[in-house]
Amino acid sequence: TAAGAHHYRFVGIEFAPAGSDYVYNLIALGTDNHKLEEIPNNIEIDRCLIRPNPKGKTRRGVMLNSAETVIKNSFIYGFAYREEETQAIAGWNGSGGYKIINNYIEAGAENVLFGGADPSIKNLVPTDIEIRNNLMSKPPEWRGNVTIKCVFELKNARNVKIIGNILENSFDEMAVRLTVRNQNGTAPWSTIEDVVFQNNIVKNGGGGINFLGKDDAYPSATMKRVQVVNNLFEKINCKLKKFCI
Repeated sequence: TAAGAHHYRFVGIEFAPAGSDYVYNLIALGTDNHKLEEIPNNIEIDRCLIRPNPKGKTRRGVMLNSAETVIKNSFIYGFAYREEETQAIAGWNGSGGYKIINNYIEAGAENVLFGGADPSIKNLVPTDIEIRNNLMSKPPEWRGNVTIKCVFELKNARNVKIIGNILENSFDEMAVRLTVRNQNGTAPWSTIEDVVFQNNIVKNGGGGINFLGKDDAYPSATMKRVQVVNNLFEKINCKLKKFCI
């Protein structure tokens, strides 16, 4: 997207690299160093197929450094390699207003991540995030063959609702991480606040949810008001392989 791009809707599009080159972001909504007034906004991705080229490597499906963005009814898959921290969807330098609804989402390191790099915009925290009715998964053949960290992770986010999703197959790793991180030491305002994790199914993981209320490496704010309500955890502790797929 160009600086300040707004009001675009993509419906029924297949996004994939044309060749075998290394691609850092297949879809880049915003950048990691824009200004507040340059944030792209009001973008919708609906019923799209988002995938890497099997002959190359693509680190990330969607870089979500935008505002007022919807990703729905889409199939995002295949972003996984050995020694590559891949994500299907990741954002850290967008103001928020995100809806991620009714998708199949597949990636190695983290399927969905907010944070992981410091915003270039002072005091920015991605805010107003709804993640609902998605299947976030990793294929069984990835176990031991690609870099896996978790299924879902927040490092810097506010007012997040994760409701009615299936989060599966983190295998030997924690399924969900809610860990405050001032990732590179330049964003001491980093926080996790007002999170609802409700009516989800979490299965086939080395652990359920890992909490870190404050960054233990750099200064940060402190986690506040997190609710974990009415979820089902099954086949947890996958280090005991008999309990896992």
